Amino acid sequence: MWSASQRRKHAPPDPALRFAPSPVLFQRCPVNLTALAMQLVGGALAGYAAGHYSKATDLGPIGNAIVGALGGGIGGQILFGMLGLGGTVQVISALVTGGISGGLVTPLVGLLKSKVFP
Repeated sequence: MWSASQRRKHAPPDPALRFAPSPVLFQRCPVNLTALAMQLVGGALAGYAAGHYSKATDLGPIGNAIVGALGGGIGGQILFGMLGLGGTVQVISALVTGGISGGLVTPLVGLLKSKVFP
């Protein structure tokens, strides 16, 4: 005869727990695609302008626009979320946050490129 602890060890798994949902690692985070598109456009324009203005950190017109768009998309989403912007001025605020972050990232990447690859 088995003791109570041995019966628990050798008991079949509980059928209710067999199909329990696994823990959620990532919750669904909705992204406003209109705001993201405006941040990419604002970042590309600001990156192009920042690279054109500063010849020491220039990456070329296409490089400035690509780095600015990436900086505008990523940094714009961060700024957009931190400042809690939205509502009726959503497009304008998306352009501004994308432009700010794209305009800041482009000279930084250009400076890093000029220091690493002189």
